[in-house]
Parts: sequence; C-alpha cells; structure tokens
Amino acid sequence: MKLGYPLVLSGDTDKPKPSHETTGADATAAVPFKLHNEIETKLKQFEAAEVTYNRLVQRIREIIATALPAGSIVLVVSKGEAQLVEVENKRVWHFPETAGGLYWNGNPADSEDAIAQLEALRAKGAGFLVLPSTESWWLDYYSDFSRHLDKCYSRFLEDESCIVYELGVPTKEAVRSTIA
Repeated sequence: MKLGYPLVLSGDTDKPKPSHETTGADATAAVPFKLHNEIETKLKQFEAAEVTYNRLVQRIREIIATALPAGSIVLVVSKGEAQLVEVENKRVWHFPETAGGLYWNGNPADSEDAIAQLEALRAKGAGFLVLPSTESWWLDYYSDFSRHLDKCYSRFLEDESCIVYELGVPTKEAVRSTIA
C-alpha cells in the first residue's frame, strides 16, 4: 500500500485491466488504480522539480560565496528562501525586504516601487543584486526597473542560474546621463 491506495486491488492478484476494457464492478475497481498512477506521476514530477530547484539554490549560493568579494552586501530576489541568504563571508539580504530587514512576502507595486526599494538598500551599502532564473519574470513585468538596472549598473555575471548586477559601479552611460 502506498499513499493509502493498494498496489494490487484486494481479492485480485492479477494486474488490473486497462480502464477502456473494464465494465461494471471492474470499472469501479480500476478507478483507485488510475488515481494511484496519477498520484505517483505527480509525485515524481514534484520530486524532479524539487531536485532541480535545490541545485539552482546551491549554484546561486556558490556564485555568491566565490564570485562576489568577501564582506559584500548582496540583495537576492527571493520568495523568502532562507538558504539563499545564508552564505559565509557575505551579508545577504532578501529583496524586497521589510523595514526591519526581514523577507517581505510580496512584490513591489510597480517599477517605481522596485527602483525606490533597490536604491534605499543600495544607500545602506548593498553592492550586488542577484536575480535567480526563477525570478527572471521581474525583468519583463517591471520593465522600467529592468531598464534602470541596465542603464545604471553593470551585469557582473550572467549564466543559466542567475543574473548578478554590481550596484556600486554605475555604467558609463549612467554617468554621462547624470553629467549632461
């Protein structure tokens, strides 16, 4: 028995008939077996997605730990994933976060809000912004925020797992636009 469903239907040691061959009482008995198969398939999909996500988290932690300077303050766009903000030799903050520095369970209202939150944390010393691939939708949804990042800051690193912006070094274009 797995997940409360028998692997072999009681009183029947033969393999259940496919649902298209069943009628009457046999059709009723095939329903739990079909449901069992659907649950097993969903569990396998969930487990595979969880393994992939855990690999992504580990890769991002590795990037933060090894590619960014020691002592850096790093912002990570996350959904509160604690492992993403627990990296040795780095101060890693959730982005966005509450005024008290905790994960804020929500998203900015719009690009203007995202930019304001980013710049407030940059003013507190944040030097890098990490955007995991699972959060890449931010760049489309908050298009003005995306343009702000690309105009004012340089992409420090980009691979299949994340994009890292260096917040402390404005791009040449951003410097020219502030001088003009």
